[in-house]
Amino acid sequence: MGPSPLTSWTRTGYGKWRPAWRFVIWQGKWRPCDNFRASRTNKACAPAESMTNARADVLARCGIQFYKEAVAHGWIEEGWRDDDGAWIDGRATPGCGFSDADLEMGGGGDDEGDAYRGSAVDQQQLTAVLQIDPASGDVRGFVPRGSNFGLAAAVPNYNRKPEKTVAFARRMFAAVVEHYFDDGTSPEMRFARGPEVPDAQGGDRFPWSSQGIMWKLSQELGWGMALAKHVEWCQQPAFTGMVTDFRPLVAEGVVRMRCKPTTRVKALSMVTHAEATNELKPQAAAGLKGVTRWVLGYQRVGRAALQPVEERVGAAQPLQDVEGEERWPMSEALRSSLVFVRMMLDGLLPDAELRAAARDRPPCVFLSDAMFKPARRDAPAVSHVAWIGWFPLRTGGGRLLFSEGPLPPEMLAFFEALRAKATYICQAEEVGIAVPYFSPVVAGLVEGEDVLHFADNKAANAGAVNGASSSPDMARIVSALHLRWVQLRISPWIEFVASKANLADLPSRVPDQGVAAATMLIRSMGAERVPFLLPPYRTWDGSA
Repeated sequence: MGPSPLTSWTRTGYGKWRPAWRFVIWQGKWRPCDNFRASRTNKACAPAESMTNARADVLARCGIQFYKEAVAHGWIEEGWRDDDGAWIDGRATPGCGFSDADLEMGGGGDDEGDAYRGSAVDQQQLTAVLQIDPASGDVRGFVPRGSNFGLAAAVPNYNRKPEKTVAFARRMFAAVVEHYFDDGTSPEMRFARGPEVPDAQGGDRFPWSSQGIMWKLSQELGWGMALAKHVEWCQQPAFTGMVTDFRPLVAEGVVRMRCKPTTRVKALSMVTHAEATNELKPQAAAGLKGVTRWVLGYQRVGRAALQPVEERVGAAQPLQDVEGEERWPMSEALRSSLVFVRMMLDGLLPDAELRAAARDRPPCVFLSDAMFKPARRDAPAVSHVAWIGWFPLRTGGGRLLFSEGPLPPEMLAFFEALRAKATYICQAEEVGIAVPYFSPVVAGLVEGEDVLHFADNKAANAGAVNGASSSPDMARIVSALHLRWVQLRISPWIEFVASKANLADLPSRVPDQGVAAATMLIRSMGAERVPFLLPPYRTWDGSA
């Protein structure tokens, strides 16, 4: 409704409407945004329910489940290794009634046009907008026909619509569909798409497919999908900024995920602009976090490094005021974080790999431990770490390795410079968890394997599991560890072990009990000593 002069703004009665001023932002195109934060309308909004949306790996998880069901029904012969260790590709089972092409996994995508603006509200007095008429200079008011972009209540208000539609499609039509706000996706095998209607458009081309059912259902409910944004079924569908690659699923039993090219370009341009201006505003930080959170956060390799970006999102006041203008200069931690993001997007981050087929051998097993003695008047701080690892061999049996060594004074000094503390035992334990994976000998044995790692410090274990830590020194170690895991395609599981049951406890206490005693005990088990190498800890990208 409107626009109309403020003098005639009497629709809901004087004092019973709350306006917001409108501005525009650039998100690949100019979008009108209404500032309901300044009027405190957003602050007054409190959803009664928690809102959930699909994760970035929903396509991969569905594909893996389809693969497992096909194997269970005898439609797929899984790949395997012969006696020489050579991989034999999986294939459609001869005589099962399906070809290799029929069992190819893929997915399509759709997007609702004018999603927010097409979703009605019943409290229009809270959605009013004020805008200056560029021709006359007069202030005019109007009420949008749907939910405002910029109104906090618009998000849960809109989300009820696709959520209900997805639930209906699943229950009534057994359609495999999911959504992330207004973006829909439908993973399915090629044969499940059904017959094609050649002259139809959009989802109507394959009306019996999950994508076709969602397409038709949205039309019948009065909010159709946008034909211009329709993405046909393919084996590398994109969703939430990630590309899911199903091509190796039947042959190798794996699904790979990587950054969507357009998402990569968008994120890199944001990083480049921030680095060039040495400024990152909270709005820009929020945009960068939104673009990269699935790409970097899915494998948890970027969670620690993105913490400075998240802190800038929540910043309330500009750090400097220059001639009345707001300035948001970057800290050293924030600059380092952006360097990490740029390096990840430039190719340092490998594909994520999700495995459908079970491993044909047991996992590698590690135990690690550390000790720390604070500095005294007559002696500097001392820390020592150790690990023991068992690695299964294809020929049977296994190989037992161990290593131990001190944390150098410069490493402890770096930790103290980041955050002064009375003890650094948690940091030493985190280093102990990370150390074995940076050994070239170990890397060759654990690449592409499942790993079971035991350690006896719950805080260090939590950091390794979460991929982040509020402590800046531990965050850097965790970041390097997760990047290493991803590069080696390791599937890790961190588990707690009591100190008395931790075989790495004694060699970690070498300064107290002597190198000879620890070495003799470990070697009596048939273990081989390997060189002790520390993980990089000074930079987020693991370069130093």
